[in-house]
Amino acid sequence: MGVTPYVGGVWLEHHGSFRIRPELLLGGDLGVGTSGVPEPLAAATGDDSDASTLSWASMRIRYEPILHIGRNLTVHLGIDALDNLVLGSTHEATSDPVAIDLTNDAAASPSAGRNGWRDALRVRSLYGRWFAFDFFDLRVGRMPDPFGIGVSRNDGECPDCDYGTIVDAMRVGFELSGFRVEGSWEFTAVGATTAQLTDVGDQGQDKDLGQSDDVQGFTITIGRRPVTDAQLEERRVALDEKREWVFDWSVFSSFTDQQLSSLEPIADTSVSCSPSQVLANGQPVTRYECMQLYRRGAFFWRPGLWFHLERHPTFDESLRLDIELQGLVGNVTHPQRLEEADSQEAKDFLGFGGAVELEYQSDAWHLGFDGGFATGDDGDYVGVLDGQNIVEPDDDAYAQNDNVRDNRKVTSFFFNRDYRVDLILFRQVLGTITNTVYFKPWIARDLLRMDGGTLTARLDVLYAMAAVPEGTPGDGRSWGVEVDGRLGLKLDMGLETTLAAGVLIPLDALDNADTGKSPDPAFTVQILGTMKF
Repeated sequence: MGVTPYVGGVWLEHHGSFRIRPELLLGGDLGVGTSGVPEPLAAATGDDSDASTLSWASMRIRYEPILHIGRNLTVHLGIDALDNLVLGSTHEATSDPVAIDLTNDAAASPSAGRNGWRDALRVRSLYGRWFAFDFFDLRVGRMPDPFGIGVSRNDGECPDCDYGTIVDAMRVGFELSGFRVEGSWEFTAVGATTAQLTDVGDQGQDKDLGQSDDVQGFTITIGRRPVTDAQLEERRVALDEKREWVFDWSVFSSFTDQQLSSLEPIADTSVSCSPSQVLANGQPVTRYECMQLYRRGAFFWRPGLWFHLERHPTFDESLRLDIELQGLVGNVTHPQRLEEADSQEAKDFLGFGGAVELEYQSDAWHLGFDGGFATGDDGDYVGVLDGQNIVEPDDDAYAQNDNVRDNRKVTSFFFNRDYRVDLILFRQVLGTITNTVYFKPWIARDLLRMDGGTLTARLDVLYAMAAVPEGTPGDGRSWGVEVDGRLGLKLDMGLETTLAAGVLIPLDALDNADTGKSPDPAFTVQILGTMKF
C-alpha cells in the first residue's frame, strides 16, 4: 500500500496486486466423460489418443486505488489488466496463417470480439462513499459485496480468486443501539436499453426502456461486527491485550423479482428483425419494433446467517470458528417462452448450503477443519459446467425435454465459485461446491522463520459425498477423496509464492452410468506467485 502526499484535502491511497499462475492438470477429464474438464484436443480428434495433460499459465494485475476527498468522502476504483489471460493466447495476427504460429513471436493486446473474449483492461468496480458522523455510511456505484466467509456473496479478493460478487447498488449502513444495519437497492439487470437499438440515433446518455423488465434486488443485513477504525482498535485490544473471546454475527436477506423479461433471443426470425450482433450477455442488438417482452414472474428470497468466534489465549496462540448458512427460496412462473400454457412450466426453487471453518494456531503449528454441505438436484446434470436442469433453450424442443419438464422443484444450491476448498474436484471437475457433504481436516507448519519471511508447508485431505446420488453422473454416493499439499514462501515485502500439488481419487458418483466405466485419478501441479502493494 502507498499513499501520495496530502495536497489540499485530496490524496490517493494505493492498493493492488500482481499474480502469475502456471498450472498443469493431468487426467482432468477423468477418462470417462463425467468431468467438466475437456479432454486434450489431440485425444478428441484422434491425433494423439494417449494425450491426457492440459497445461497453461495466466496472469493478472489488479489496481484498487482510493481517492480521498477531505475526511469523509472517498472514491474507490478497481481495475483488472490482462485478467486470467492465458499466456500466448493472443498472438499478433498476420495474413499468413503459418506465420501466426511459427514465425511471428509478437503478442497482441486482447480485445473483445477481435482476438479474445475480454478486453485487456476492465473496470471491475467504481463507487463513491460518504462516511459521516462516525456511524453513517453511504455507498453508490458498482461495488464488491461480501458476506460472512463467502459461501454465497464473495468479494473475490483472495490471491487465487477468479470471480467475485460485484453489484450495482445504493447502500446505506449505520449503527443502531450497538447493531450494524445495512440495506441496499441493487440494480441487478435493467433489461433493454437504447444501446441495443440500431434505429435510434446517438442518445449521448443511453436510456433504460422501462422498468417492467427490470431485475431488482433489495438486501438487508443486521448484526454485530467491527467496521469503523475505533471498533477495529477495540477488537484488537480485546484479542491481544485482554485475551477475551470475541463474537460477531450477521443475518442477511436478499429479495429479487422480475415480472417481464427482455433478456431473450429474438423469436422473430424475419430479415428485418435479424440481430446485427449479440452482446456477450446474450442480449440482441436490433430495431426498436423488434424488441419483445416475455412473461417471467420470478421471485427469489436468499436468507443467510454468519457466526464468528475468536480468541487469542497467548501471544502465539489463536482459535477461530466461522459458520455460514445460506438458502435459496423462490419460484419462476414462466421460465420458457411458450405460446400455449403448460401446467408443468413453473419452477419452484428450494436449496440450502453451509460451511464451517475451524482453525487453531500454536506457535509454528496450524490445525484446521473445513466442512460443508450443499443440497443437490436429481436432474441429468450437476448444473455448473455440464449443463442445467431448469430451462430448455429451444422452446420448440421443450415438450420433448423430460429432464426440464419433470423437474418442477429445483433443489440445487451452488456455492460462490471463489469459495475454494480444493484444487481439483470442486474447482475443476464440478465447477463449484454443490450436491455434496464434504469434510476436510488439514495441518500446516512453519518450516522456517527468518527475518522478513516464512516458509510454510500444508497438507489437506478432503472427502466429499453426494447429497443426492441420483443427481450425479454415476448415481453414486461418493464424489471422491482428494489429497492436496502446499509449500509456501511469504516475504514481508509483499511477495508470496506457493507450490501446490494434488491428487483426486474419484469414486462411484463420477462413474459413467451409461457405459459402466469407472473414472481415472487426476493430478495437478500449480504455482501461485503474487506481489501485493
